[in-house]
Amino acid sequence: MVQVPLQQMGGLVPAPAIPGDGEDGMVYVPPMYTKPRAIIPRYRVISGLLSLLIVAGLLCSGVGYYLNTSGKLAALGQFYGFVPPPSVKPKETPMLADPKSNPDFGSAYTIINSASTNARIDPVSHASAQPANVFQVNQTIYLTYSVQRPKKPGVMTIKWYTNGTFYQSPTPIQVATSAITGYTTQKYTQPAEGTVELYWNDQLAIRLYFVVR
Repeated sequence: MVQVPLQQMGGLVPAPAIPGDGEDGMVYVPPMYTKPRAIIPRYRVISGLLSLLIVAGLLCSGVGYYLNTSGKLAALGQFYGFVPPPSVKPKETPMLADPKSNPDFGSAYTIINSASTNARIDPVSHASAQPANVFQVNQTIYLTYSVQRPKKPGVMTIKWYTNGTFYQSPTPIQVATSAITGYTTQKYTQPAEGTVELYWNDQLAIRLYFVVR
């Protein structure tokens, strides 16, 4: 074997092939862009979205039906102010019966022998001008009375009652041995069956009946 110097071995190595020169070698392929294929098909996405909307609609309908039948829907609407509260009809006040026309008399009737309830009195003499026993709410009730000449001084007391329950009593009146006449007033702010009693030294003289409608 004959040794070839290293300087001369470069001529023995074949030159690289150039694309397009017709010789065998590497083939050059230019880069190409291809659109990536969707992972989930479009029709599946649309069908899934439709299914979700249908399920949500059915769920909302079921919840709305439950709230409506249970009455909670109206309560929520009233709480947030969307639905006005139902109008409440005022309770009808029962018609009060006509009062007893005749008064009751007690042991002191010989001293307080006259009394009446009135809708109007004479502005000068304060005598009864319109006796009445049926009044309206907040109407002034005039009570006129007459005390005969007692043998000795005493005290006249007036007591007003509402539906059998004590209501009010004005300041007791000190009476000497002379005869007197006078009046007092009262108002009722609600319908009631009323009575008024006049006493002489804590003994009943007259009991009157009236009604306020």
